[in-house]
Amino acid sequence: MTPEPIRPLPSDPKRQADPLFRGCEFQLWQTVNAWLRLGSDELLFIEGAEDFDVVGPESGTATQVKNSERPLRSFPIGRDSLHQPQVYASGAGPPGPGKISSSRFKTS
Repeated sequence: MTPEPIRPLPSDPKRQADPLFRGCEFQLWQTVNAWLRLGSDELLFIEGAEDFDVVGPESGTATQVKNSERPLRSFPIGRDSLHQPQVYASGAGPPGPGKISSSRFKTS
């Protein structure tokens, strides 16, 4: 007699963490891509001002990464999402006073 195969417990798809893991994987690969493209005078900061920042002697770019199944045109970007670049432009945050700064929003 062949034993019954072991199967996973029943689960509720609404409670699965798949979107979280897809987001982490997308952020990881975008960070690796930025690392591979670094200039000889640039540094990569992971989870710095944003998900990752590329900072050089004269400028820095903070990059926020989002994995979204929705098209970008319908992705809600609220005032809170725009707060960080305003702080940098004032010289209060990275990459430092007197440096040019920019922000980037990347989606899948």
